[in-house]
Amino acid sequence: MNLQRTLQQYANCTASGVVGGSKAQMMYFVEDAKKDIATLSSALAAKDAENERLRLALKEAREMVAHWGAYASEYFQDKHDLPGDLGELDAALAGGSDAS
Repeated sequence: MNLQRTLQQYANCTASGVVGGSKAQMMYFVEDAKKDIATLSSALAAKDAENERLRLALKEAREMVAHWGAYASEYFQDKHDLPGDLGELDAALAGGSDAS
């Protein structure tokens, strides 16, 4: 990600420091901030889309585990803790799901 200024530079800025500079400095600061907000917004949207793709893949994987696990006898389901595995997958899905 290519920002005009580092996040640390923004964190160290103060309002009085920005308005205490020249008009040109203020204009450059605002223009840099606008560009960086757009860059960060795009990066966040891309991460959100990737998270949703991975959440859906995990949901599908959980369904496959449940379907294939149903073919195993009760002995092997218990031996390999199928209910526990499904519970862990359910917990992972519940913890990361804003969209459901």
